[in-house]
Amino acid sequence: MVSVRGKKPNFLLVTGVPRSGTTFVGHVLSQPIQTSILIEPFNPSTGMDDFPVAFPFARDRADIDDLGIMPWIDKAGEFNYAAPRRYVKDASRLRSFAKMVIGNRASWSHHVARFNPISNLAIIKDPTASLMSAFLADHFDAHIVFMVRHPVSGFHSFDRLSWWAEGHLKMLLSQDACRAFINEAFPHFDVCKPRIASESYAWFWNIVNQYYLTFLKDRDRCTLVTHEALSGSPQSTFNDLAADAGIRLTRKQTLFIDRRTRGRKKVAEPGVSHDLVRDSAAIFSASVAQVSNRDRDVICDLTASVYREVYNGAEVTDYMRSKAS
Repeated sequence: MVSVRGKKPNFLLVTGVPRSGTTFVGHVLSQPIQTSILIEPFNPSTGMDDFPVAFPFARDRADIDDLGIMPWIDKAGEFNYAAPRRYVKDASRLRSFAKMVIGNRASWSHHVARFNPISNLAIIKDPTASLMSAFLADHFDAHIVFMVRHPVSGFHSFDRLSWWAEGHLKMLLSQDACRAFINEAFPHFDVCKPRIASESYAWFWNIVNQYYLTFLKDRDRCTLVTHEALSGSPQSTFNDLAADAGIRLTRKQTLFIDRRTRGRKKVAEPGVSHDLVRDSAAIFSASVAQVSNRDRDVICDLTASVYREVYNGAEVTDYMRSKAS
């Protein structure tokens, strides 16, 4: 695959359940001038024009052809698509107005990626591509950085932004291949039962991370990064990630990590999206404390099995025992 600059860049895909740290990781890894970043090109809300499927599920080319999305994937690989002008409203009216006038972050990153003559690494940061990341890794010969976050903390992040996983589940169930995958991985999954918000999120968390376990875990070029490690020890976590991905962190990146994480505040304001800029190791406790006991119990019960596999034998309820001790 050749870009419009006439050369083939190396690709690195950063993905996982939304609100798991993909934005922060993508920003850090794209700091060098030789690195370009495409921000959520496969997100129908803010990415490529007319991209037809939200959270497309694909294991191989046959699934991609069934969805009819190969032309968009080729466009993304060549940076050859119209820069998106759509945007998701922020809490700040000023920022929303600026995006309306001059474009969103995705549009600017696309322009830079398309016309950067010295780029030798392209980051695709896109949690909406998590369920086709196995195909993208093969197609682009990309290293995958798969982000995961404790489901109770992740649910709180969804909730304070008024995001509802029920809509995500409907998107997944509308795809035949994904529905078959869900029924095989979770035979007890009842597609007809009405769900409360925490139950919908838990199932969505299960499906995305079961995809990782089934198609990505045993790949040599796949790095799992937990939100807890990233917020608790950002510098060492990025050092390990860079070593695993075969890239070298620059001084600019190290300073960027320090600047964005130093003096972090233990806050999580409703309606505000602030990734890891204000998060710290303490944010986990703050997040969990704002989730009701009922929702915590629902999430822990439904995600226990998948969580144990993703977190190498740890229990989803370990945070309760550590707090009690």
